[in-house]
Amino acid sequence: MLVPYIRKPKKNLIMLSSHKDAKFSECGKKSDINLIYNSTKGSVDTIDQMTRIYTTKRGTRHWPLSVFYTLIDIACINTYTLYIMTFPDWYKKKTNRRRFYLQKLGLQLIKPNVEHCAATIIGLQTNIIMSMDAILKNKVTKTTQNQQQPSGKGRCYTCSKQCSTKSEKLNKLAKTTIVCGKCNLYVCGKHSQKTNIRCECVNEVDESE
Repeated sequence: MLVPYIRKPKKNLIMLSSHKDAKFSECGKKSDINLIYNSTKGSVDTIDQMTRIYTTKRGTRHWPLSVFYTLIDIACINTYTLYIMTFPDWYKKKTNRRRFYLQKLGLQLIKPNVEHCAATIIGLQTNIIMSMDAILKNKVTKTTQNQQQPSGKGRCYTCSKQCSTKSEKLNKLAKTTIVCGKCNLYVCGKHSQKTNIRCECVNEVDESE
């Protein structure tokens, strides 16, 4: 049911309610819908205050995104209320236990994605890998970290070992972007295999076997 309510001249407020009938008060200025809203609007103000303290909103010019942020904030408040009703003794002595709940909720939501990204961390920055270690509690293995390939250019590792002096290395050796697929060292076209890019570390493994 839609009920119009003129607060001020030329300002008409239309209220949507589930009431079947709108009865006006004795003074005849406000209906039951107005009176019920005024008696319960404290809850609305409380929700607005809670969303302002801990919110996911960011500056945006797109109103659908702003509505989406609001829905996330309200959903977090509702889940927090249900969680406290289920576990009333959880952080009972803490005055900011809602912050601990939101941190726990956020970690639980991003943990599956972090586990998926931890399988291949090639190209990720060091601070991101350290954050993944903190979330997964050091579940990112060293073997996975060793798969991270260097970016940019570098001089061939095999050619550098053959140079007698550092000046000879800097003057005669050109940089390359090719990286060995096993030891992650730079390798030139002379010391690499085109089908499967590897340096002479492959021959050393074969001789040891």
